Amino acid sequence: MQGKTLNAIVTIIVGFAMVFTVNAYQIDCPKSIDVREKMVNMPEGWDLIGKSKYADASDIDKTILSQDFWGINVYLDDPAVIQRPHQRLLSKKNGVKKYQFIWEVEQFKPNENFYVRCDYSGSRVKLVQKIDSSMKSCWIFYSQDKYGNNVSHENTLYCSTNKAEDVK
Repeated sequence: MQGKTLNAIVTIIVGFAMVFTVNAYQIDCPKSIDVREKMVNMPEGWDLIGKSKYADASDIDKTILSQDFWGINVYLDDPAVIQRPHQRLLSKKNGVKKYQFIWEVEQFKPNENFYVRCDYSGSRVKLVQKIDSSMKSCWIFYSQDKYGNNVSHENTLYCSTNKAEDVK
C-alpha cells in the first residue's frame, strides 16, 4: 500500500514538473572579438599612417584586438528586417532605469527564420546566429542613467517557448 501511494505521489510531482517546465535557452554574444583588417589595394595617392615608405601596401596587416560587445538586435530572415522589441520598465533606482526588451519570434510561415545579431564597437563585423524555431519570445536586460545613456547591457539573449506577454 505504501509503495502504491509513493508511486502516485512521484507520478503527480513529475507530471506537475512537466507541465510547468519552460523550454528556454540563451544565446551569449562573445564579450569581445579579434578583428584583422588588411589593406588589399592601396588607392592611388593615399598612404597609411605608420607605414614604412619602403613597405609594400599589400603587405600591411593591422590587428585590432578586443572589439568590445556593443549590443544585440533580433532580425527576421536573412537577417534583413529588424524586429522592434516591446520595452518594459523593470525598476528605477537612484536615477538608473532597468529595462527589458522583448521580441516576439514565433514563426508563422514554414521557411521563416529569426536571427540574433551581435554588434561590436569600433568594428563593422556583426555576428549572426539563427534562433531556434521552437522559440516564441526572446529578451535582453539593460540599464540607462537619468540622461538616457546606457549604463549596462548584457551580452545574453534569453529565449523561451512562452509568448511575449507571458515573459517575466
